[in-house]
Amino acid sequence: MVHQAGLQFARANASPIVEKGKIHVDSRFHEPTSVKVFTPEDEENFEFEIPSNAYYFEVKHVTEMLRQGKKESPLMSFEKSLNLIRLIDKVKKKIGLSYS
Repeated sequence: MVHQAGLQFARANASPIVEKGKIHVDSRFHEPTSVKVFTPEDEENFEFEIPSNAYYFEVKHVTEMLRQGKKESPLMSFEKSLNLIRLIDKVKKKIGLSYS
């Protein structure tokens, strides 16, 4: 289950239920600083010291590719990027989301 609401710095919690329990990601699930893992026997909290802010890792990777003189990432090809954009466009159309 993913919850998202609000404006610029929206919280986006995620609580996927997995085979042996549940994982709760509090804050923006795509850049978590901690997660809680719930099992029938226990609850454990994991903290991460990650220098993340929005697209930190993407920007870092693009910078590395440009410094190496590469125009395309072996991790995310131009074709994969186009397919992702097309998928996002289809989802936006289906749910009636427009930025105009």
